Amino acid sequence: MALSGSTTPMLLATDNCEQIVSVAVPIQHRNAVQGVLLLSSRPGKIDAALSEEKNAIFVLFGLSFLLFALVGTFFRSRDSAVLLP
Repeated sequence: MALSGSTTPMLLATDNCEQIVSVAVPIQHRNAVQGVLLLSSRPGKIDAALSEEKNAIFVLFGLSFLLFALVGTFFRSRDSAVLLP
């Protein structure tokens, strides 16, 4: 498709199931395609980036749950202190 003048994105996988993102970009001169430039990520780089993002989301979720529990404990102890004479 890149030889016809349109940019072509591709998602490939290695034998180890590591993802590779590639894009083929036509090289044009005077509206005529002269060649194609293929850019690709390293095998596993996309998987590593996805793993980092998933870990960051997990940590953020854990911290927000901990903060929620601490705030709830504070208000429960404060409410019980108010009820006591």
